[in-house]
Amino acid sequence: MTNSNKIIYKRILDLVTSLEFIALTIFGNFFIFLCSVGIFYIEKDVNPKMDHFIDAVWFCFATVTSVGYGDVVPVTFAGKGFSIMLMLLGTAMFAVYTALFANAILGDYAKRFKGIFKGISTEEEQIAKSIVELKKLINNLEEKNKN
Repeated sequence: MTNSNKIIYKRILDLVTSLEFIALTIFGNFFIFLCSVGIFYIEKDVNPKMDHFIDAVWFCFATVTSVGYGDVVPVTFAGKGFSIMLMLLGTAMFAVYTALFANAILGDYAKRFKGIFKGISTEEEQIAKSIVELKKLINNLEEKNKN
């Protein structure tokens, strides 16, 4: 195993044992459980495919993860609206996971790029100041030539 692979594995291990990752995972699973309770009570009496609570849990996990097998689907208006909310929040939750992993793997590179961008913005400010000074010099020279 190369040294860079060891570094990446250590970063991922640090990530999955970090407070942020653990909190997000617990919150995400609790959120799915609460949504399962909600969709079960909305659909249980009218949806023949949602007879048991585990059907609602299955549906919520499939929806949040964007798998969407289609074997269990909501049939009520409220269930469909609830499911749309679940899809949107699931997408947001996975975006946060993706950002955490990207930061864990590319963290040092991102810091380096910040330094580069900071240097570029400093150079831009210096160039802008130089342009202002050059315009003043040109104006002074033009005024001297007129006299």
